[in-house]
Amino acid sequence: MDCQERRLTVAGPFRCRSNCWRDPPKRFPYPRLRNRSSLTEGTFGDPRLDRESRSTLTFTDPRIWGTQLYFLLMLPLGILYFTLAVTGLSVSLSLIASPIALLFGFGTGMSIDGNGLILESEPWAWPLAMAAGVVILFGTLHLARAIGAMHGALAKHMLVKSAQYS
Repeated sequence: MDCQERRLTVAGPFRCRSNCWRDPPKRFPYPRLRNRSSLTEGTFGDPRLDRESRSTLTFTDPRIWGTQLYFLLMLPLGILYFTLAVTGLSVSLSLIASPIALLFGFGTGMSIDGNGLILESEPWAWPLAMAAGVVILFGTLHLARAIGAMHGALAKHMLVKSAQYS
């Protein structure tokens, strides 16, 4: 039977590289993952070890402690990243949008703690506020890019084995 004639199999259709239909492979594609013990072998060592040896290996492996320290650092760093992103974006977008809103008659100005930043009676400050908003917006985006690069270097240093033991 030709590959073009065979359309459906018991396990379902399977496309080969020449864009035709054929039977699914007969052998298991990942022989190391056939039994469940080899799934935990990379984390807990040899699955033939007894429970006490595995727990000792778990508490003495520096990769596990490095991973736990990384997860512990993620909470304050995540709060800091979120605070910087939300503050930078909200301040910059409000500085960009408030002169446009004043131009169409919405509101009487923008103030922080009672000090007027952009007032309806001072239209000369509107372009300055928009320019400051654009600068803060691009500064926030560059800060996010720098934080991403720094966080990637931190994660590589703390989580990748070659970075720790080279």
